[in-house]
Amino acid sequence: MRKTTTKKESQPNESIVIAPPNIQTVAFFIRGTAPLVIHKFSQKAILQIRQKQEAGSVANKGKKRDAKDFDELFNGSRHVSTEGWDGIPASAFRSAMISACRICGFKMTLAKMSLFIKADGFDETEARRLSVSWATRQKNTKVWFGSA
Repeated sequence: MRKTTTKKESQPNESIVIAPPNIQTVAFFIRGTAPLVIHKFSQKAILQIRQKQEAGSVANKGKKRDAKDFDELFNGSRHVSTEGWDGIPASAFRSAMISACRICGFKMTLAKMSLFIKADGFDETEARRLSVSWATRQKNTKVWFGSA
């Protein structure tokens, strides 16, 4: 017995049109109620941890503790841009806005897909995007709301 196959009729070419996103920008002025505390993991700390792990179990034997330079610790914990201004990681603003969706009942998954932060610059030691020059207060955070 022979199987018969039927040819499907070819459908005409259909075009799909994707609407451009509706991107809007909002600027905020941020005023704190308490001193700003930023804890960036300094390059010195990363290097010390790496050296300690490379040394293995003998890392602490007979090692004397060096004196701390508090100014160096302070400067190492700052997010300084390539242009020299102090900033806050752009991801912190996005995370805060997504977290705020819990209060107003907006779906956090939708917020993750539609909120973007336009960075004002980049960290000089990391590839981290920075927003808000909090030292000079001349820049505003720009938030992009994207939806199709």
